[in-house]
Amino acid sequence: MVDHRKLLDVSFAINTNEPPPDWDPNAGTRLVIDVMNGIKRDYPIVDLLKPEVEAVVPILLTLDPGRFKEISKILAVAAYLTRDIVRHSLEVVPSEEEMVESPVSENDVMEDFLNKYFEYEPTESVGTQTDEELLGPLDYLPAFFSNREKKVEKLRRALKENLAKDQSFITTDKDKMFKKMKNAIGSKVNYLITGHSHKERAIARKAPDCYYFNSGTWIRLIRLTEDVLGNSEEFARVYAAFESGSMAELDAINDLGPSQDHPLVMLRPTVVSIVEKDGVTCGELRHAKPDGSLEAVENTRLPAN
Repeated sequence: MVDHRKLLDVSFAINTNEPPPDWDPNAGTRLVIDVMNGIKRDYPIVDLLKPEVEAVVPILLTLDPGRFKEISKILAVAAYLTRDIVRHSLEVVPSEEEMVESPVSENDVMEDFLNKYFEYEPTESVGTQTDEELLGPLDYLPAFFSNREKKVEKLRRALKENLAKDQSFITTDKDKMFKKMKNAIGSKVNYLITGHSHKERAIARKAPDCYYFNSGTWIRLIRLTEDVLGNSEEFARVYAAFESGSMAELDAINDLGPSQDHPLVMLRPTVVSIVEKDGVTCGELRHAKPDGSLEAVENTRLPAN
């Protein structure tokens, strides 16, 4: 949530050649500037891989345990964002001073995350001759991530389990954006179209003759399919490309799946088409092809008949 009044003051100062006042950005802005931009320079998968938290965070932690504090920040900032939403509904925008103390401990957030994905328990032992007790995630990480082969395989199993029910790429999934917009827009709008979330959607709303579309994205995406997560060798190859930090290495993998013809990085620029023919209007998702033509996305025409 942005304090638009403060932003207006900054804009006015710049336009009048005055020193702009200090601007305390919201939690999401701080996350991007302070944390994500630095990580993306080393690991371009951050912008491509979906879903963000469920897939990106455990992979980042495995790739670079030394970024423990930064990755903890990614997890803990969700609490800031939740508080921003609540405070915004009360027309109160939190200042920098109010955001200094996190409503939750980053260490606690990381412990919960490690337990979910890697079966971490605070009382686990390192497994050395002294059977030294681990006191927290910082003690656990060096022991767990020291063996590359084991950590990659454990990551694969964790992702396979936790992404089994992921609906990011299902066009009919009623995600957060859909639920937010359906409550904000009434039944007088027949075709409700959104974007920005990078998730293409085509859903019939509850009201008669009302439909929801999300235009997806024109950036490239990575989806860890069941074929990849179910095969140790395939996943190890994909992980090595992640580890390289090179887009060329990611693009070089184009033989995934049973038919060995699926690329790791996919490009499917999506548009929403609203067309009228013979007095009948319908909406549909379509993918833009290199020659400029539009190819219909299967089962997304609404109404269907």
